Amino acid sequence: MTAERSSPTGHEFSEDAVFFGHGNALFGILNTPSGEPAPVGVILSLTLDMSESPVSARLARSLAGRGFVTLRFDETGHGESGEGRNKTGRNRADDFLDAARFLEVRSVNSVILIGAASGARAALAAAVALPYVEGLACVVLPVVDTARKVAESVGLREYLRRALGPDAIHKLADPERRRRYFGLARAKVRSLTRRRPSPSNRETVADPDPSADHNPDWRSTADPRVLDHLSSVIDRGVPTLLVNGSNDPQDRHLRRLFRGSQASPPAAGGNQPDLVTVDHIALKGFRSVAAQDQFIDVILEWIGSDRRD
Repeated sequence: MTAERSSPTGHEFSEDAVFFGHGNALFGILNTPSGEPAPVGVILSLTLDMSESPVSARLARSLAGRGFVTLRFDETGHGESGEGRNKTGRNRADDFLDAARFLEVRSVNSVILIGAASGARAALAAAVALPYVEGLACVVLPVVDTARKVAESVGLREYLRRALGPDAIHKLADPERRRRYFGLARAKVRSLTRRRPSPSNRETVADPDPSADHNPDWRSTADPRVLDHLSSVIDRGVPTLLVNGSNDPQDRHLRRLFRGSQASPPAAGGNQPDLVTVDHIALKGFRSVAAQDQFIDVILEWIGSDRRD
């Protein structure tokens, strides 16, 4: 089914439901401007299921009204999209790759990828694999290695559970044992929570955010896959936007990564992404209309900047 829509910016565009990818398992909505569209297409994954929030439709239509072919989709296994050929072996970045191939058949040979949360990680990974990426926008990009943090937390909790067991408490009646016990306990807790210190830049680079956690080796908690992918796309010169709300923890994490006490960028080439913070709001989940409005404004301004001409 095709729906014709108009835009206050001047471009009319069509809106079509499409299926693409292996076995046509992925469901998406394609917006095609009338006349001659921009040579760059935009691929969106802002929520796992497009029906969860209208933000994908709002942004896609705004971009189509400015002349961009846009494709938004339900991620594999969500909404109207099927599970795909091999659920266990499929990476979410594959959805973006399939979307790019779908647009390429329609003579859209370069793309801008926009993803949020898990979609941001998928877009980032896809940008590494695609040779024709004109831009990458990651919203609330999960940069901390949460699996590692959880594992460390579980290890500490397990130690405390054993340390406070009945047998251990019984031994505390002896003053000498109590002294040795607490000394050993302090050493064990330190070993479980310590980060290896990093000497570089700690004394010479000031953290511009006074509220930041001055962890001497914060980079050790970052997901190495995210750092590697960021390094790759930035070294290639792909314009990259990292956008968060000031109430999103990802904003603090990313600013510490790029501008904090461990300020050296992950890219060796010296390029830096654009870091944009929307004040007094959380963008994760786009739960408020204000969050959607301000996010859309940021994306439209970034895509419409001079470097895209």
